[in-house]
Amino acid sequence: MRKLIYQTMFDKLQKIGLIDHRGYPVFGEHVKIENKPYMALSVDNLGSDIEKGYPVFKISLAHNFTQNGDLMADPDMEIRIYPYAGFVEALTYQLDSLGVYQVVYPEPGKVYPKRKKELNKFLNQWLSNLINQGFKYQPKPQTQKEPINEIEVLRKAEEYGNECAKNRAAYGMI
Repeated sequence: MRKLIYQTMFDKLQKIGLIDHRGYPVFGEHVKIENKPYMALSVDNLGSDIEKGYPVFKISLAHNFTQNGDLMADPDMEIRIYPYAGFVEALTYQLDSLGVYQVVYPEPGKVYPKRKKELNKFLNQWLSNLINQGFKYQPKPQTQKEPINEIEVLRKAEEYGNECAKNRAAYGMI
C-alpha cells in the first residue's frame, strides 16, 4: 500500500532527526543545523496541544538570510506533527523576499484545500532536498558529570532547610 504524503513527511522528519520514533520533537525550544555550503536550517518548537486525547506538536522550519539588517525567511514553514497518526502537515508558508505569506487554516473550521495540497507538496519536496543535502540533527552528547557526593547534597539540603525555617520564623509563619 502506498503511503500518504503526510506519512512520508513524518518519515522524512525522523530521517532528518527532528522527531523520535514516536513522533515527538527531540530538541528543546530551538535548534540550528549547520550544513555548509547550504543555508543553515533553523527549527523552532512552537508548542504542543492535545487533540482527540493525543499530543500534537507544532514546529517551524526556516532558512534565513539578512538583507539590509532584516532577517528574511527563505522560506519559513510552520508544520503540525500528529504522532498518534504518524502524520505531518503544512500550516503556513512564508517567503519574505517576495512578500508571500500563506495559511492553510485561516480560522477554526475553515481550510483552503488547494493551498493545503500545494504547501504539503512543497514541504515534501523541501524535506527531500534537506535529506539529499545531508541535513541531520545530531544532539550534542551529554557531558559526563561528576559523581554525586551524597554527604555534600545532604549538608546543603540541611543548610537550605535551616535557612527556610529561619525565614518562616521571621515572617511569623511558624
